[in-house]
Amino acid sequence: SAKTCEPHSVFMTASEYPIKGLHIALEGFSILKKRYPDLKIYVAGDRHTSHDNRLKRFISSVLYEYNGYIEKLIRQYDLKDNIVFLGPLAAEEMKREYLKANAYVLSSSVENGSNSLGEAMILGVPCVTSYVGGVCDMLVNGAEGYLFPLNAPYMLAHYLERVFEGDFPSDMCDRASAHSAKTYDAKTNTETLIGVYNEIIGNKKN
Repeated sequence: SAKTCEPHSVFMTASEYPIKGLHIALEGFSILKKRYPDLKIYVAGDRHTSHDNRLKRFISSVLYEYNGYIEKLIRQYDLKDNIVFLGPLAAEEMKREYLKANAYVLSSSVENGSNSLGEAMILGVPCVTSYVGGVCDMLVNGAEGYLFPLNAPYMLAHYLERVFEGDFPSDMCDRASAHSAKTYDAKTNTETLIGVYNEIIGNKKN
């Protein structure tokens, strides 16, 4: 909740390859930092940019060009003191980070259905995501969270500012949580899957 979260913080769950769009989010964060110098960006996942050793960082940037590009952007946007790479997290650690965050951010350029978005919604975390693929069916813009155009990182900054300023009614989180719980309902999904297999078997017999 807004009362228990870390103010002006965001949580992201994937960043290791380009389609997850960390480079897009960083541009939005650079805009946001002008108003919130204490901005904190927590990023989960296995990244080589979290190494303290200079040699390891250099090797990582050579082997993984995208990681090198991300490091370049972090320096360019002066976000070194704002971003924290958490490394791989266990389930309970993930839950803790979701609940600690002021907002969850997804900035993918390609997305079918995002499990991490579903998790954030179920937990009632304010969500700001890119307007791509299956995300548009998972979250109703303006009613359950905010969707920003992929080519407009300034809109990511704008929506996060609304969250930070409390312009994100709690009933939006409630609706998002109910929507996601319905999407991931184990009983319904199991029955649907069994029905699909029964239909396939029936068609084969015919």
